[in-house]
This record gives sequence, structure tokens and C-alpha cells, in this order.
Amino acid sequence: MPISLTQLAPTDKFDSQALEAIIKDLDADDTIRSSLAQWQNQSLDSSLYIGWFNDRMVALALLEAQQLRALAVHPATRGRGVATRVLELIKAQVSDVDIPSDGDCAVFNKR
Repeated sequence: MPISLTQLAPTDKFDSQALEAIIKDLDADDTIRSSLAQWQNQSLDSSLYIGWFNDRMVALALLEAQQLRALAVHPATRGRGVATRVLELIKAQVSDVDIPSDGDCAVFNKR
């Protein structure tokens, strides 16, 4: 799947229903909802990246202070390498990104 990545600012117009569709069925979605609310309120040093396929939001990644905190993929596109591609694109776009391997990141992936 050819995935593109864009960074959203809290002041950007975006489809909140499309974001909701990505996380709607996740068990731990309260964590990601809280992080998204903090991003929208600009209360953290955070960045939101959106993965796109055919002009549709298929993934989101939330970074706080250059560290990956959450990654979620739309249910219809899970199991197709979208999360891996999003991580590759983030590494290419964010120079000092920290992608933890010790469980400090909430990766939401329910099949």
C-alpha cells in the first residue's frame, strides 16, 4: 500500500470522524483519546502525523517531545504493513525521533 504522511497542527481543519474511525474499536482507546485531546489543546509538546492512502486517513501517530507515544491503524487496513510504513516515514521526516522498543509506546493494533 502506498502510504503518504502529513503532520497536522491543532489549528488545521481535519475530519474528526475519520480520526475516530481509526481508533473506534481499540480496547485502550481512552489513552489515545486523552493524548489527542491534549494535542488539540496544545497542552503538550506533541505532534500528530496522519498516514494516508487514496486520500483517506488510515493511520495516526502521536509524538510527544520527539518520542512516539501512540500509533493506530484503521481497522480496514490493518495487517497490510501500514504501521511499519508510517514508522519508516516518520523516521525519514523527524530527525531526532525516538521510537521506544521497551513498551513506552501505545501501539494499538486489534485485528
